[in-house]
Amino acid sequence: MYCKVLIVDDEYIMRQGIRHMIEWEKEGYQLVGEAANGEEGLLMIEEHQPDIVLADIVMPVLDGMDFAVIVKKRFPKVRLIMLSSYDDFEYVKKTLLSGACDYILKPSLNQEELLGLLSRTAGMIPGMQPEKNQELSVSEKLIRYLNGYETDLKEGDFRQRFPYTNCRLLLSRDSIGQTGRLEEGMELAHFIKDYWKEQKDFEIEVLNVDEEVCVMILNYRIRDEENMLEQAEQCIHKLSCYRPGSFWIYGTLFHGMAGLRDSYQRGCDLFDLKFYYKETPFLCAASAKKCKKAERFSYEQYAELLKYRSFKRSAQAAGSLCDLYVQLHGRGVFIKKYRKKSDL
Repeated sequence: MYCKVLIVDDEYIMRQGIRHMIEWEKEGYQLVGEAANGEEGLLMIEEHQPDIVLADIVMPVLDGMDFAVIVKKRFPKVRLIMLSSYDDFEYVKKTLLSGACDYILKPSLNQEELLGLLSRTAGMIPGMQPEKNQELSVSEKLIRYLNGYETDLKEGDFRQRFPYTNCRLLLSRDSIGQTGRLEEGMELAHFIKDYWKEQKDFEIEVLNVDEEVCVMILNYRIRDEENMLEQAEQCIHKLSCYRPGSFWIYGTLFHGMAGLRDSYQRGCDLFDLKFYYKETPFLCAASAKKCKKAERFSYEQYAELLKYRSFKRSAQAAGSLCDLYVQLHGRGVFIKKYRKKSDL
């Protein structure tokens, strides 16, 4: 039986640090979620029924002190551990009186101390005996691997989960953790999984690598290359109706674990191209390579050319900008806008 744990902290880096500080399942714990403020934390407690909550004292929307009082009243079985950057006895006293069972300073938090704290707190829960699992799930190993943490994930593990020859990533960056929309992120994952359940010829894994990046690992046969592209594009266009403004990268082709991290990093490097692809939620990494090098138009250089009457070179620069616009937005869109302006 796993002891379920929830993290509630407005600091994104702190949440990520705690999340990857220990291998939760191996130690007998299950991290059921992360919340960016106390109000969001209460919603997640109600949904996931955690045994232990790690919560910051100073948070927006709902302060840690008030959060502790509400948790004690509404969820008396939940054990609360408070986190703080302040070494102040009065603070500690108020926190414990508010309903927390333990308290720890963030600067002193490390792997050994976190495990000890969780163990002591779990011991206060009647009948709770966390069972250590010597083997992490493949999903957890993949998340740790893509985040750059140590893992014992092997090619054999990868191939057992993804047996087909071709692999691609479909990934998106969404600042869920920084905008208080973690619940929406969970709904997003459910939507994606429900869509791919109907596809019988592929192996799909949906991972929330961190609070900002959602990744789909797409595994399929060589013969299904075109079909996979069509299904991926259809999935994202349906998703864009559910979440307008979303932007997804269809990553480069790879054939095993050796190419996984490189494909992930290449895909993440293309997120900023969303500015140039406002008309589409779906971008193939292969088609984005050519235009990425010509992202910035030097207005300063163009102005200098005009200043010194280098009209031929300035016209060439302006032409290059128009070519880039056509490449990014489509020739029809550009011509339509140009004609509208020329009619004025």
